[in-house]
Amino acid sequence: MIDVPQAIKAAREHHEAGRLPEAETIYQQILQLEPGHADALHLVGVIAHQEGRNEIAIDFLSKAIAVDSSVAIYHSNLGSAYRALKRFDEAIVSYKQALTIKPDYADAHYNLGVTLYDQGSMTNAIICFKKSIALKPHFALAHYNLGMALRSRDKIDEAIKSFREVIKMEPENEVVHYLIATLTGKNYDRAPDQYIASLFDGCADYFDQLLVHALKYDTPERLVETILQLSSPPAKRWDALDLGCGTGLVGLAIAPYTRQLVGVDLAGNMLEKSKSRNVYQRLEQSDLLSMMEREAAASFDVIIAADVFVYIGKLDEIISQAKRLLRPGGFIAFSVEALDALSQVEIGPEVGRTYRLSSSGRYAHAAAYLTQLASVNDFKIRKTFGARTRLQDGKPVQAWLSVWEN
Repeated sequence: MIDVPQAIKAAREHHEAGRLPEAETIYQQILQLEPGHADALHLVGVIAHQEGRNEIAIDFLSKAIAVDSSVAIYHSNLGSAYRALKRFDEAIVSYKQALTIKPDYADAHYNLGVTLYDQGSMTNAIICFKKSIALKPHFALAHYNLGMALRSRDKIDEAIKSFREVIKMEPENEVVHYLIATLTGKNYDRAPDQYIASLFDGCADYFDQLLVHALKYDTPERLVETILQLSSPPAKRWDALDLGCGTGLVGLAIAPYTRQLVGVDLAGNMLEKSKSRNVYQRLEQSDLLSMMEREAAASFDVIIAADVFVYIGKLDEIISQAKRLLRPGGFIAFSVEALDALSQVEIGPEVGRTYRLSSSGRYAHAAAYLTQLASVNDFKIRKTFGARTRLQDGKPVQAWLSVWEN
């Protein structure tokens, strides 16, 4: 017979140290003795949620609430399991129940805010984040998400203030420094890896629907068509590298002309989508430059980067590596947003004619900068043309599509 209070204490020690299997084993032993032990039911549910087994988490957390419905954290954690499954309405009900029991529960206000943010209810999300911060002033995540919600509502000064509160607590937070730069007109050489990975991992499930159908995106097909106008390979001739392959839209367009297709992306969830296309022979999870540096010289006939350089301002090293990796007569094809299409007010006098980081977190590049890069790296510019590649806030985004020959 185990001593239940001592067992709970030991299990919690395992749990807090991250030894989840050991903790769950003890919680389950407790439940064999006391099937209605609310805390053990709750904590098994918490572990299931931590491990991504959210249907099981909901079952155990609901059983804990059935035993004792007066504990706010049970409802809050149930809300988090529902939210992980995108069952947002049920998550909201659970968080609100937690707050009915404990109105000063900062984490529940925050989690309710995140769920409302996910639903696009920014005004209400902002209210929740502010309540959370009032109760827990040094809650960095609440300040961060408040900043993101304010940014989405074009409340720029307030968003900057929220992000600067995060920096006070996390001075080395590169993502937040980058976000501040997007809102204050400062230039960064490139977006931080963590920013890119989180941005795209979060939208992997609906990325194609959003980009292709809602934003009218056809850049992969246009780049491949342009290469084919300049070179007519027999089927399965090219060894191709897809930079920032995302969900594999470029792969679908170029696969009929490749014998080997390699993709690289930072976002693991996006790579899973690419893998499901069954057109890539190899996929790498990495930042572009590091991956390119590991590849052997003269490995590829084609390098393609569709809507990828919009997250890299300074392209010098990427283009230098592309030169190294391409075989003689090989092509690099890419798209960038066109700095030249912006008004002088949008560009700002201090940026000059290279690249600019905008409040959207994306970069626009000048045609003169691209021409300079091609010249320095001894590329022949075969074709560059303007195109409206996507919609942003309902308006077409002007871009440069360019194909260079090695």
